[in-house]
Amino acid sequence: MVFTIVDGVVGMAGMLLFVAAVLGVSAALSDGLAGMLTHLGLGLPGFGTEQSGNALYHTYDQLRWASIIMLVCAISVCAALGRWRGALRRAAPLMLFLFIFPYLWDYGAQVSYASGAWILNPLYSFDADGPCPDAWDDTRITHEYDISPYRTGGDPDMVCRPELRVEYVVEQAARTTTISAGGHTMELVADAIPAGLAEVFVNVFGAMHKAFTVINLTVAAAVAGIILDMYAGMVAGAMPVWAMMCMVPRLDSLSARFLASIPAMLLAPPLTSIIIVVGSSALASAPPDSPAALLGVWAAAVAILFLASLLPAAMVPAVRGVVQLSTTVLVSGVLASATIVSGTISGASSGARYGRPGAIHGGLEGLAAGHLGAAGGSGPAGPSYGGAPPLRYGLEGLAARPGTPGR
Repeated sequence: MVFTIVDGVVGMAGMLLFVAAVLGVSAALSDGLAGMLTHLGLGLPGFGTEQSGNALYHTYDQLRWASIIMLVCAISVCAALGRWRGALRRAAPLMLFLFIFPYLWDYGAQVSYASGAWILNPLYSFDADGPCPDAWDDTRITHEYDISPYRTGGDPDMVCRPELRVEYVVEQAARTTTISAGGHTMELVADAIPAGLAEVFVNVFGAMHKAFTVINLTVAAAVAGIILDMYAGMVAGAMPVWAMMCMVPRLDSLSARFLASIPAMLLAPPLTSIIIVVGSSALASAPPDSPAALLGVWAAAVAILFLASLLPAAMVPAVRGVVQLSTTVLVSGVLASATIVSGTISGASSGARYGRPGAIHGGLEGLAAGHLGAAGGSGPAGPSYGGAPPLRYGLEGLAARPGTPGR
């Protein structure tokens, strides 16, 4: 009886700790999910040409000078063969392009970011410290935030930031899903449960389902955004290599695949913003009189976040398969980790029941039973603990003096 009570207490405590850990991780990830999606969705790696250049620019500069040296050598060989005019006609525009490309790329990245941020929030002043217009005072900012359908109860300055609608969609998907009539995401399911169990079912099942969804979503969005960001940096930084490969007959098709992805990467920030704006508008206008409205709002919010975070990477054929494989592996790892932890809790619960009689009595007495032949232990077979052999007589036989038969 005592072991049964201990088993129940340990199992319940372990399960509560597991639920609390999952909910805590989900809450921590959801707090930074809007900022991560905005940063990865709008930003493209640049060369920093407005300053002295960054690490990407130094890599590009190194490859650019190596390419120019190769072009000069090629022109010299063609001049020796009497074909210097044709070679110069092809090499001169290419060298000029290599010198102006960093400025063109930075300008394109800035225009792409500005258009995406403006689509997300036309009120944004592009000043992180003062996002709202200069004519707005604190009272006006608070008022505009209170009447906004996308408010989430945070900083009133959020009304002018690009994260406003992203935070609203994250709120609907990861935290409390609401519409104008109020309610809960799992209200439709809770109606089919007896009144005494409805609250427990909604709080446990709904919260855990949201938590695992947010964890998998965050992992997938981070992987897709980082892979696309690194790929854009690789294409821009290695532009001299792709430009040189274009002049080689059998390598031009390979470089064309990388060069053809540049328009898709520059269009990714505006496309992400359009998805968020259209989706958040649909969420805010959900019909409040439908019994399945809250469930639909939550499902739509999750779909919007997945679409906004994965579609830009899917537009680039070179990274589409990599993103799919990476997200599948990492999401499977999250599920496997949850399964392992859940199995560990179940094992601890079983250990509370069988640990004392099985591990101590069964383990030690089973060890003693193994020496029956040497110590002369004997006796009838008795009941076993946890599947152990005759244990009691095994201990007595082990304790007996050598040459003395066991009792």
